[in-house]
Amino acid sequence: MKNIVVLCDFDGTISKHDVTDGLLERFASPDWEELEAAWTEGLITSRQCMAEQYALIKASEAELDAWLENVAIDETFLDFLAYCRANGIPLTIVSDGFDYYIERVLARHGITGVDVFSNHLEFQDDRIVTEFPHGSDECDTCGNCKTGIFHKVKTPENTVVYIGDGWSDRCIAHESDVIFAKHKLITYCSERGLDFTPYVTFADVVEEMRRWA
Repeated sequence: MKNIVVLCDFDGTISKHDVTDGLLERFASPDWEELEAAWTEGLITSRQCMAEQYALIKASEAELDAWLENVAIDETFLDFLAYCRANGIPLTIVSDGFDYYIERVLARHGITGVDVFSNHLEFQDDRIVTEFPHGSDECDTCGNCKTGIFHKVKTPENTVVYIGDGWSDRCIAHESDVIFAKHKLITYCSERGLDFTPYVTFADVVEEMRRWA
C-alpha cells in the first residue's frame, strides 16, 4: 500500500461519546433539541445549529472544564497513536466539534503533537463564541469541511485512511481511499455501496493496518 496518511474523527471515535451532545444535555436548555431537529430536517445549516445551541449553554468556563475532566476516550487510541508514530504514519484529527474541548481532553490524557482541524470555541465576557474557520462556502452540511481537509493532504503518492462514526463523516467517506466505520457511518456506507472496514476500537484498526505491511 502507498504511503499512509490517517485522518480521524474525534466525537464518538476518539472520545467514547459525543462531547457536544453531553455538554448540551448537561448545561443547555431543552431548546437545543429543537435546533437539532431543525438541522436534521434541513431547515437550518449545521453552523447555525451549533452556534445557536452553544448560545443556550448556561455555564462558566470553569464549570465546563470540570465537566470535561470526566470525558473518556477509547483506551486503545494511545496504542494506535504510538503505532502510527513508530511507523511514520501522519495522523490528523478532523472534527466537526470544537477545539476548546478537544484540546483539553487530549491534554488530560497526555496526548500532544497531534494536528487538529476543528471548529473554534472561546469564552468572551462569560459568553460562548463559536467560529468555523474550516467551513465551506459551497456546502453547509458541516461546520468543518472534512473533504476540504482531505484534499489538502491527498497526493498521488499516498493512501488516505479515514476513521469515523457519524453523520459529519459522510462527505469524506466518498473521497477516502480506506474507510474504518462504526455506528451511523456503517449504515451510511452500507446504504451507498461504499467499501469500508468495520471496527469497534482502535485495536481493530491497528490489527487491520498490520496486515498491510
